[in-house]
Amino acid sequence: MQDTRTLDQQQLGLIGVSTPRECPSHHVYLDGCALSRCSTYQTPIGDLPLDLETIRELNASGQFTQMNLSTDEDEHSIEMHLPYIRKVFEGQDIRIVPVLIGSLNQANEKRFGTILAPYLAKEDTFAVVSSDFCHWGSRFSYTFYYPARPPLPEAVQPLRLTSRIAPSPDRPIHVSITELDREAMDILNLPPTNTQAHEKQTATSAHDDFARYLSRRDDGTANPQMGEVRAKQPVRDGKGFKR
Repeated sequence: MQDTRTLDQQQLGLIGVSTPRECPSHHVYLDGCALSRCSTYQTPIGDLPLDLETIRELNASGQFTQMNLSTDEDEHSIEMHLPYIRKVFEGQDIRIVPVLIGSLNQANEKRFGTILAPYLAKEDTFAVVSSDFCHWGSRFSYTFYYPARPPLPEAVQPLRLTSRIAPSPDRPIHVSITELDREAMDILNLPPTNTQAHEKQTATSAHDDFARYLSRRDDGTANPQMGEVRAKQPVRDGKGFKR
């Protein structure tokens, strides 16, 4: 992800807004990806036109469904981004492509990643991706807990906290959640933050590593899309340079 503070706003014409697979289940069940039927999104500080040409191209693939208006209006995982996008690119002629990503298995993640990769690889495209890394607790049927600082020694196993299994007094739950989230960020980062742990990491291996991570943690990601892009394109930094 590029830092928006360093973007060349004069050259940016298209923004893709997507939400990982956990978010869309807020209102409807979705096992694929959905596109908007709207032509414009309204925000309190100005309208955001949709890129209808790109949306038509994606619909023509036959792989996407379309959100009805009530689903589109109710889904806050996309909505929360919109005022920030409008403010950052205030006065700029930009268009957005909202993509609602459902509960995908790894094969479908790669399939949609392959479809979206050419768009995300364009020089005038900036991807905005949301992920709820902090959905933790019995309410979400997820209580994964590190009893020690990872990586854990072989003799120590991670726990699932219950009413009978409590966290260690010297390791509050929020510490474990922070470590878990940072582990995900490290897997998704290319080049990897933890080079010792991921010396041979590629975009494809990062997706595989994250799928294993998700097998114990039910969150989603748009990483397969970025994986397809990074497998084919040099990495661009915030100033537009390639490395």
